[in-house]
This record gives sequence, structure tokens and C-alpha cells, in this order.
Amino acid sequence: RLVLHIFPKDVRASDAFQPLPSAKVQDLLTQGPALERISASADLSLLEAAAGEVSAVIGRSVPLLTLSPSLDAETLLITLGADASLHKAVTSSTGTSLLSLAVYRPLPTAALLQHVPASANKVVVLEPTIKRTTKWTPLFLDVVAALQEREPKLDIYSATLGIIDDATAGPALATLIDSLGPVPVDAPLVLGNIAAADQSTTSNVPSIPKHEASYTKILNHLFNDRLEIVNDPALVPELGDVALRPEYALGRARAAKEDRDQLEQAIKELLEAEGSSTEVSRDLHNLLAKWLANKDDSALSRFTGDEIVKLLESHPPAHPSTDRILALRRHLPLVSRWIIGSDAWSYDLGASGLHHLIASSLNVNILLLDNIPYTTRNAADPSKRKKDAGLYAMNHGDAFVASIAVYSSYSQSLHALLEADQYKGPSVVLAYLPYDSEDATPLSVLKETKLAVDMGYWPLYRWNPLHEDDPFTLESDAVKADLQEFLDRQNHLSQLVRSKPEIAAELVSSLGQQLQDARKERAKQAYSDLLNAMEGPPLLVLYASDGGTAEKFAKRLVTRAKARGVAARLAVMDSVPLDELKTEEN
Repeated sequence: RLVLHIFPKDVRASDAFQPLPSAKVQDLLTQGPALERISASADLSLLEAAAGEVSAVIGRSVPLLTLSPSLDAETLLITLGADASLHKAVTSSTGTSLLSLAVYRPLPTAALLQHVPASANKVVVLEPTIKRTTKWTPLFLDVVAALQEREPKLDIYSATLGIIDDATAGPALATLIDSLGPVPVDAPLVLGNIAAADQSTTSNVPSIPKHEASYTKILNHLFNDRLEIVNDPALVPELGDVALRPEYALGRARAAKEDRDQLEQAIKELLEAEGSSTEVSRDLHNLLAKWLANKDDSALSRFTGDEIVKLLESHPPAHPSTDRILALRRHLPLVSRWIIGSDAWSYDLGASGLHHLIASSLNVNILLLDNIPYTTRNAADPSKRKKDAGLYAMNHGDAFVASIAVYSSYSQSLHALLEADQYKGPSVVLAYLPYDSEDATPLSVLKETKLAVDMGYWPLYRWNPLHEDDPFTLESDAVKADLQEFLDRQNHLSQLVRSKPEIAAELVSSLGQQLQDARKERAKQAYSDLLNAMEGPPLLVLYASDGGTAEKFAKRLVTRAKARGVAARLAVMDSVPLDELKTEEN
């Protein structure tokens, strides 16, 4: 399929486009072989030949590049197509030329070099791109590559072409020219008005679900001013919707790590420069060495970094590393970097960025919120099976993994989040937050969470690879009880087979009538012994403990009760259903 893009010479946004007659379109399509040669070679003669054939078909000239005015100019504006208002403003100004491109790729490099005035020392690449997902646009990079060998060297700027008309184009052009400094700067340059676009983007900031605050408030409380949410919705007006994507957030985190590595290298170079022409005071030397020794300490890196900035600003050493350190000052304190996502990221581990995060070995934490209620878990689309992100991360081997539910165990959630922050590597924290809509009450979230945890649907655990002997910690009491019962049963059978090998065949095939009778008899005897040892009704001791004090007292009470012959048992308060409490006497 052939796709042809035509940039008219003079066109405005308000102009109406007239479709080409079908006969001309058919004639144009017959030029396919000539047009195909353009993608195979960037030779100027082929491009001009193809442009001539297109011009003959549509009845008007389509030059590859148009320079206006062609007089000597110090500043050259490069843009795709031609804006009539911009063309008039450039023609009326002095010292400025406009180069309009009718073809993008392959960029006619030779023709571009020929059209750059010899007197030009500044080049501005104008593009109508309001939301930029990258620092430099592809057209800007192509122009830089084409002009990098030109002598004398040019200062090349990237600018945004905003909304202009005949009345505002002239003043906007003058403002842009005045803002061009002696060397290129990173500050955004704009020609025209983009305020309307900015106002439209601010209204598109996605709102954070109110229930999600259950976890974001904990993060703010734990890490305070060193918390950095890489995919914060507040970045959408500046970066666009791409800021919420996990792949883009991971890229930002990787860029931040590289910047901190450059900061560390600059500090080392400044320390090594001591004793030469660069004078580094003893206080500054001690602070720089202290920062290098404690750069992974959140408190000391922030305090030392603030002191370093004060000394560099008051008494800056004459060394290039000084400016680099000040430019990268925001990376001096160690931050707690988090990416917050939903369980939707678990449906495609490869493309969602979760796999890339785990394999990157970056010190980044990801918090995945699962909001599917336990009672509606079977209503999901069966064709879309959600993968176990926790198991996937644990199988990788070098990532910290935790499963938490703040409405079930607040202390376990705090412990897991703190441990994830302290782990030097990727961390995956699965957080349960079941709700159907924004109108769901905290009580309904609490009920759904208790059901999911008690039934084993959402187990609470932590996996820390640093604990080589026992990296896995299971913290769901209901699951631990079922697991212990299973292990006890398996252990009993294993000991029975080892002590009496003759019944091994019966255990494999069937229990046998004699074994069944013996088990019944022993069960009756055990029940009779239990009744004889009891002096009163059974005692149930429930406890709820965050620090462990209440649990110790409860265990001590049960031990003393059993020593006196009372049938006592111990349980966590939220592990006993409310209906069973009605049947308990003590």
C-alpha cells in the first residue's frame, strides 16, 4: 500500500482542502515505481525528479526545500511545511530566514547544507509539538546530524511552534530571537501562544481513586520528603499520558540512576583535583568524602548534600565538576523511588514493564494494587487469566516480594514497605484493596479483605533474597494453620511407614479394615482421655497484637490453663468467624 504525504507551500489551518479529481489520483498512483526509489536512496536528484513528477500531476510546484527570504541572515528557522503568518513575519523582519521542508525522511542533507546561509550562526527547529515525550524530537536530531560537520559551527535550538496569526507572529518571532542566548540552553523555547493547550491539559490530570490513599498515605508517612512516585499523575500535564505507563516510568528511574552516577563521578573528580590549581577547602573536602561514604544513607546523604551545596554556592572551586554537582544537586539525597500500578499489569508481564523492572536490578519499588473483591472474583473474563506477579518475581531470585493487605494487618504492611525500601534492588509489593466503585465504604473494603485473607485467596507473605537460609516468611494465620495441619499429617504417615513397613502396601492401596478399626478405637480413647482431663468447659483465648506483647500474655495464659487440666486453645482474633464465637462458652 502506497502512502504519500504532501505538504502544500502556503496553507493555513482555516483553509479548506479540495480533494484531487479521481483521474489525477490515478495518474499519481501510476508513479509508484518513481516514488519507491525515494525510500531506497536519499540522492537529491531522485528526490527532485520525484517532486517534479508530483508537481506535473497536481498542477503546482512542490519544491523539496524553500528558503525565504534568501538574503543573508544570522538566524535560520527550519520547519515542516510553511505557515503563512510565519512566512509574512520572517519576510518583514531583518536577519532571519525561513527554510520550509516538503520532505522529512530521508532528509535531503546535501540540499539542506546548500540552503543554509553562510552568514547564519543560529538554527531554530520549529515543530508544533505541545506534549513532548522525549527531550529532543526526531526532526531536531536529524537536523543536528546533517549540520554537525558544517564550519563554522552553528548553535542549534529546538522550539515549539504554538498558535500564531498575522497580528501575533511578528512580536512572537522577535521574542523568540531575543531569547536565543550565546549557547544553547535546556529551557523550552516557544514561538506563539500555547496557553490554551496548557489549560486544556491541566484539566486532563487523572484523579487518584480515594481508596488508593490507604497506601499512598502510608508511603508519605514512612518516607516523607524523600518519597518519589515516578509515575505520579501530576506529571501528565507536562509529559502527557505516557507518564503513567510503567515502561516510561522505568525509563525515568533509569535516567535518574545515571544522573546520580554522574554526580558521584563529579564529586570524585573534585576530590582528586585537590592539590592542583583547584583549591578545595578542608570543610568541603570532608563533606565530599562523607557523602561518598554515606550516599546510600537517607538521612546522612540529605544532610551532607545540603552542606555541600551551601559551600559550593558561597565558595565555588575553579573546577568544571563544581557546575556539574550544582546542576545535579537534586540527586544528592537518597530517595525512595516507587512506581504505583494496578493489577492490570499482571495480565501481560512482558509488555507491562514488570519483567523489565525485575530484570533491570535497579533500586526501584513497584506497588501493584489489586481491587477485585473476593465475592466477585469469579465474574472476571475467564479468557484473560491473571498471572501471579509475586510468584513470577520470586522465581527470578533477586527481587524482594511482598503481599500485603492494610485492612487485614497494618503492622505487616508497614514492615513490608519498609523492608522493600531498604532492599537494594527491585522490589514488588502486591497490595490488596478490594472495592467495586468509589462509593464503596471502608467497612465493605474491610469485610472483603477479611474474607480474602481468611480463605487463603490473598496470602500475606514476604520474600527477601538477603535471608539466604529462610527467605520466605508466611504471615497469614489461616494459611499457616492449614499448612501446619497438612505437614503434621504427612509427617505422621511417614513415621508410620518407617516404623511398620508391612503396612506400606495397605497405605498405598487402601487403609484396610483392621487399620480403620484401630484408628477409630484410638480416636475414642483419645476423646475419652480429653473429657477426663477437663474440669470445666473449654477455654478459647483470642488475641490481637501488633508489637507481640498481647500474644506473649495469651500464650502464657493458655499454657497455665492446660497445666491445670483445662482444654484451652489459642487463636488470632480476626481468624475466628463471628458465628463461631456464639457457640463458645469461655
